[in-house]
Amino acid sequence: MSNVTPGFDQRLMQVIPDLRAYAQSLCHNQALADDIVQDALLSAWSKRASLREIDRIKPWLLSIVRNTFLAHIRKNRSEVEDIDGSFAARLVAPPEQPAAAELSDVKRALAKLPLDEREAIALVCIDKLPYKEAAEVCGCPAGTMKSRVNRARSNLLAILKEEKEACLEQAELTNGILQAPAPARD
Repeated sequence: MSNVTPGFDQRLMQVIPDLRAYAQSLCHNQALADDIVQDALLSAWSKRASLREIDRIKPWLLSIVRNTFLAHIRKNRSEVEDIDGSFAARLVAPPEQPAAAELSDVKRALAKLPLDEREAIALVCIDKLPYKEAAEVCGCPAGTMKSRVNRARSNLLAILKEEKEACLEQAELTNGILQAPAPARD
């Protein structure tokens, strides 16, 4: 094992929380995200001798997570996804804390973004990767990554605004129904 990059196992362990967060942002299912990370780690471990620069381990591993996720999607295309969380939302009680509700709103809005935009936001804004490294993970130029992040931010704000307006309209409608006089009984 002399051709294995020194310190690989320690650096690998340090990056696992970032890998889990990235996988979660891609698939919105913690159990599936953990499975994807586990598969990616197994793959990375078997290919560890191919990593030449230990400083490049995070983008290298994120690329493996991304590829593992995409392979999972291709393999399971016939499954029906709850993309916007509408089915799952009916199964749980709404959060009581405003911060938790806001986070839930952002997660739901993120799920509505196209995969390339969701991926860009996750890598640059959540994982704090420089545009160049995020672009390497996705296999695109840095300029494309900047455009995706900018487009994702704009779309995310538009989705959140649209959902807030819809929520206010629903609240007004509900309030009007509750305040309407009851029909007279004969």
